[in-house]
Amino acid sequence: MITEGRADQAVTILGRRRLHPWEGGEGQALLAWDRAHTRLALDALADARARDAVEHVRAALAPPRNLGEARHPLASTAYLHLLLGDALADARDPDGAADAWRTAAAQRGDFVDMSTQEHGEQTFWTVLALRRTGRHDVADELTASLRAYRDRYAVEVPRVDYFATSLPDLLLFEEDPLRVRDRRVLFLDAQLALLADDTAAGEALLRRPELAASRHAADLRHGVARRGAELLHLPQS
Repeated sequence: MITEGRADQAVTILGRRRLHPWEGGEGQALLAWDRAHTRLALDALADARARDAVEHVRAALAPPRNLGEARHPLASTAYLHLLLGDALADARDPDGAADAWRTAAAQRGDFVDMSTQEHGEQTFWTVLALRRTGRHDVADELTASLRAYRDRYAVEVPRVDYFATSLPDLLLFEEDPLRVRDRRVLFLDAQLALLADDTAAGEALLRRPELAASRHAADLRHGVARRGAELLHLPQS
């Protein structure tokens, strides 16, 4: 529904129904809430409706209690805060934008699949936030660290922890862990290409068949399509 241009319907359904933690797997309701609102925020920015975009991102950052779950304290919100800063900048609130970008830039690591990670898909947005706040040296260091992490991760042999057997992505072990690893490496390659200003290569990687089922790739493709160069090169505060 979200990737089919019906994010508004997804928000309506999620906002009306009282969900429970066991419905859909850990974090899935919150993930859908975030994705729907960020889609709507990007669409609003593309249509010059900055205030609407601000409200959508703020709604994502404050999910309603009826979702039955809350964001983990260690989970990164770099993307949401970067997008909030962009929306506030378009709404002519430079102080609010700078504050949101600083919040995004301060975040390191992430909490994914019930474990903390040195780097992840959110690191990309932290790098962009650092660039927006003018901290290019730190952004370059973090990009180099992300690339080194990608290289280490690409040769690791995946191991399924006992607790992770309850996670929806590993339900009944329908997907080969090696394929999951390789798909994530491909997505990190796309992000690194975009960070290196090789937009053509990054977009080509995002269109690869291996990433057809990746929500991260789908969301980044949508962001690039709706925001274009502004997503990657918004003038610093």
